[in-house]
Amino acid sequence: MTMNGNTKELLTILENLCPDDFELIINYILNNKLMLFQSTNSIKKIVLRDNPVECCSHCGSSSFVKNGKTKKKVQKYLCKDCGKTFCATTNKTPSYSKRYYRQWHDFIEAEVDELSLRNTAMKIGISKTTAFNWRHKIHKAAENFINSFQLSGKIEIDPTYIELNFKGTRPKNMKRPSKKRKFSEYRGLSKTKVCIVCAIDENDHIVLQVAGLGKESIADYNKIKDRLSNPSLLITDQAWGFTTFAKDLNCELDQIPTTAHKSINGNTLANVSQIQKELKEYISNYHGVATKYLQGYLNMFILKKMFNYKYDYDKLSSSIFLEIINSFCILKVKDIKNIRAPYDILPIYQTC
Repeated sequence: MTMNGNTKELLTILENLCPDDFELIINYILNNKLMLFQSTNSIKKIVLRDNPVECCSHCGSSSFVKNGKTKKKVQKYLCKDCGKTFCATTNKTPSYSKRYYRQWHDFIEAEVDELSLRNTAMKIGISKTTAFNWRHKIHKAAENFINSFQLSGKIEIDPTYIELNFKGTRPKNMKRPSKKRKFSEYRGLSKTKVCIVCAIDENDHIVLQVAGLGKESIADYNKIKDRLSNPSLLITDQAWGFTTFAKDLNCELDQIPTTAHKSINGNTLANVSQIQKELKEYISNYHGVATKYLQGYLNMFILKKMFNYKYDYDKLSSSIFLEIINSFCILKVKDIKNIRAPYDILPIYQTC
């Protein structure tokens, strides 16, 4: 976790304290630690520290005035343009949450460790339903981080496939009868497989996008087009659509023959293949993921992977915690319930 100015100043003061003064401070911290960690204001203090209020959380206007305080003594503001009230945490991940710092921190730590919802709920002291809703809120927050960068330079692109999954869907809402078999009855790249376009550039920036169903096409590649910025070289397999895709991007294309592991120029798909392997292990840890929620899990996987590049494991959870709670996130419980798959599944089982 990166130290801010206040923390550095405090450490300087502590270094110059006499032993008896230092002992008094330690006793004070130990006596008040629980109260601070379990205060519902604890999260708001962190958000306010990292995000001084500079504009309206609803419309972005810089024309606002103070408008009293909440019962918890949190400063409120009134926007002169849209007329709405807001505070430091409005439209942030912990908005409307009455849980305290330690619960949020431990929850994100559990997500980093890939615990099940049941085990997470038991560890944090919340219900399984709350754990489910929080998981999707942090997935939404992760999306903001993912969209903050673009891939450039030399980029490896290769799609991967996983089975359609209706986990959590009630039998009466199923698009097909429930199946007990372990493997798909359809062989090859049928319409019952979800295509995920995977890409990684020379700077270790990653894109994983749920593109469609069945074998990939140029339309699936185009779904990550806005995530690429001035690519110089695309490294791909010999799927026909990549030729057109590279021309549209005005960049060079180096394709690897079907029977080879590298191109004639010595380029490989080793990095993107490793990402695909780790992704499938990540998904299997949850015993499958419902297809309609799959993109959220992909976003969280990328966030965790990229923070792994920057931080040691002992700082990983705290760093992701700060990224998540300070992220702009508007996702209510009713929105989570209304999430739908990005394509119509019913025709698949009528034609397969």
